[in-house]
Amino acid sequence: MARSRTSQVDHLRTAIITLGAAVIIILILVGVLYSVGWIGAGGSDTEDRYRDLGRNHRTQPIEVVEYFSYSCIHCRNFDPVIEAWKATLPAGVQFRRAHVGYSSEIAILARSHYALEHHGALERNRARLFRAIHDRGRRFSSAESVADYVDGFGIDRDTFLNTVRGRRINELALADDRRWREYGLTGVPALVVADNYVINMDLGRTRALETVDVLVNELLTQSRGL
Repeated sequence: MARSRTSQVDHLRTAIITLGAAVIIILILVGVLYSVGWIGAGGSDTEDRYRDLGRNHRTQPIEVVEYFSYSCIHCRNFDPVIEAWKATLPAGVQFRRAHVGYSSEIAILARSHYALEHHGALERNRARLFRAIHDRGRRFSSAESVADYVDGFGIDRDTFLNTVRGRRINELALADDRRWREYGLTGVPALVVADNYVINMDLGRTRALETVDVLVNELLTQSRGL
């Protein structure tokens, strides 16, 4: 009798472990499919694709902004996709990245982003920062730690530190973080078109960028009076 109960317990334990493993595998698979844009939210209605904030003004040229953080693995995975996509943007449309700053450590990365951009050193360091954080587990908990890492890559340590601590850089970082919150956003990556259309990133990154393309073309047509 005791052996029978032990056997039943063993079978139950095995079944629970197997079920748990299956659930984990399914969740991982769904995450992978979402990250590459193969799955996303269903539906094709406007409210499923983006939120219209109802603002009357339109930016000229039309601006597409990606809100992101170097600390975000989804942003890192999205980066090469959006880098290739931005090369296809038509005349009259500009793209920029805005770094959020929702914690003290993330704020250091945000100010670093704008300091590098100010000196034209961003392109040499953007992918490097992503790799350092996500491939090597490096943490940048101070401006000095970032300065040591970017020194010699389009900017020197002292120039970086003087800039990153400046009032102008702090204002830029705070302004973009404030806009991110005003849009009602709570995560990254996020896309906003013409300071008015907040893209639903649950669509998956491929459909999200397709939605941006549709909006951009509509706005360009309107601006030309066609």
